Amino acid sequence: MSDPLVWSLVEWKQGDGTYRFEVARGGLHGTMTAPGGRNFTIPMVAWFGLLDALGAARKTKDRGDRPMPLRSGARWSPTETDEVIANFKAGRSIALLAQAHNRSEYAIESQLAQHRLWDPMHRCPL
Repeated sequence: MSDPLVWSLVEWKQGDGTYRFEVARGGLHGTMTAPGGRNFTIPMVAWFGLLDALGAARKTKDRGDRPMPLRSGARWSPTETDEVIANFKAGRSIALLAQAHNRSEYAIESQLAQHRLWDPMHRCPL
């Protein structure tokens, strides 16, 4: 069995400058070197958090380009889940459930799939 691939050094060019990211021995800290030799070293845990935040900001920007239902991303309460399941079993469509709950159709399908009522691969009831 081979060891997993681990990046300890990454370099890339953007514009006229070269950027370099290097993970310190032991993997606890990482250093970003920007053009002009400016360095920024922080714990890897903080780098992961920073990258997650950048990814979330990018998703938020993309979401802003298209209208999203008001409750997109909101936590599901047990009561709301029960209502969706009951109405789905009563024959209501995914589109109607999404509109009634201010959720995307994908969110409704995902919730139903978690309760083994929807096949996400074929996008149809089980």
